[in-house]
Parts: sequence; structure tokens; C-alpha cells
Amino acid sequence: MSGRARTDVLGYSVTALTASELGEDVIQAILIGRKRSFLACLNPHSFVEAQKALIVRDALKSATWLIPDGVGIVIASHLLGGAVAGRVTGWDVFLALNSRLNEAGGSVFFIGSTPEVLKAVVERFSRDYPNVRIVGSISPSFATEIAAQENREILQVISDASPDLLWVAMTAPRQEKWIFRNRNNLEVGVAGAIGAVFDFYAGTRPRAPAVWRNLGLEWGYRLLRNPARMWRRTFISAPLFLWAVLKHLCHSIRSRDMK
Repeated sequence: MSGRARTDVLGYSVTALTASELGEDVIQAILIGRKRSFLACLNPHSFVEAQKALIVRDALKSATWLIPDGVGIVIASHLLGGAVAGRVTGWDVFLALNSRLNEAGGSVFFIGSTPEVLKAVVERFSRDYPNVRIVGSISPSFATEIAAQENREILQVISDASPDLLWVAMTAPRQEKWIFRNRNNLEVGVAGAIGAVFDFYAGTRPRAPAVWRNLGLEWGYRLLRNPARMWRRTFISAPLFLWAVLKHLCHSIRSRDMK
């Protein structure tokens, strides 16, 4: 990915590509045989989590592609003079990249969620992308940290399958930490951390209607649907992120005025 395709948002090098352009960029990395690339999502919640935990910060900063998955990231980029044109969600990337892989041919592995959700994901994926080989799926334990023995077994299964694309849906920031810690032992082309996308794709959790998404209010829909899970992101992470943006903006204005 060229330097022109990145822009700084509060110290993070964020991808400034459309979902289609990103899909092409990732596929080219797979086709030329690049290994252990990493795709992650940056949103206000993951930014705040990264402020609290060095490993989350390191994981996000190590991503080959860090996509602007949150209207707050788009607004911050505009306020700070960045080049993010619009929101690109994990769902957008999932569809774009799978479609491109279906054209080029390749293999995919799924890790995350429950066995029931994974079964539905695999069944639908087989119909939607018949030219992509599904070489495995794993539903890991839901512990905060996967036990060492289980983790070794997971890594062995994935490496034996050697997929071009590993989709990881363990919720943020657990999925980013897992990829970051195990990246050197993952025999994959690209690992993509995509949060709740498996549930959306399986139909076990509805996405926000288009009108909500187009207005940048998907967060509101998800809050109404699942307040127990989303309240912290909305009422703690979002204000903390806004405060970080305002501080950075004020600092930039003062620095400019002093010149």
C-alpha cells in the first residue's frame, strides 16, 4: 500500500482507501505471496482501549491495513486535516475482499464466535463464494485469554491449513491482541480482525438499517439493540475519544499561531 493511501489520525496510520480499493490491495498482497499481513479496525472504542493498554496500541500500530471503522474516526480526520474520505467497516471489507478472492481463487479460514454461528457462516459462504476454498473453522473458548495449550492447538490447525485469508471475529480488542501475539506463528497470507461480522453474516444479529448507517448512526442502533454491551462504548469511550480529538486540535492551533 502506497504512502498516499495512508493518513495520520491521532498518531495512527489509517488506511485512506475505499473498501473496493482496499480489497484489491489485500488481494495483491496475497497473490504476490506476502505472509502474515494484518488488517484491523480503528474506531473510538479501540482508540480508547489502546490508550489504556500498550499491547492494544502496539497491535493497532502494527497493522498492515488499519481501516476507519467508525464515524468518529472520519470526523476526527476531517477536523485534523487528514485524508479519510469515509467510513469503511469490517463488514464492507469482509464483502469486498471475499468477492475479490472469489474472482482470483484462494482459501479462507474462520476463527471466532460460537459453533452455531460458524456453521451458518460456512454454509452461507459456500453459496456466496463458490470459488473460495474453506479450509477450516474454529470456535475458541470465550476466556479473556486463550489457554496456552488450546492456543498451540489452534495455531497448529491454522498453520496446517495455511489459508490465504484468516477471518478473526473475537470482539475488540481481544482479536487484535491475539493476532499480534501470534502473528509470527500464523502461516496465513492475511489475518483480518472484524469483530461482530460473523454474527451479521450468519443472520444471528441484524445490522443497522441503511438509513441509520448512511446518517452515521449505526452506533445508536446497536446501542438500542444491545445496551448492556454498547453503553460503555457510547458513554465512556466516545466522550474520551472526542476529548482526545479536541486536545489535539487545540494543540495544533496553538502550534500554528506560535509560528
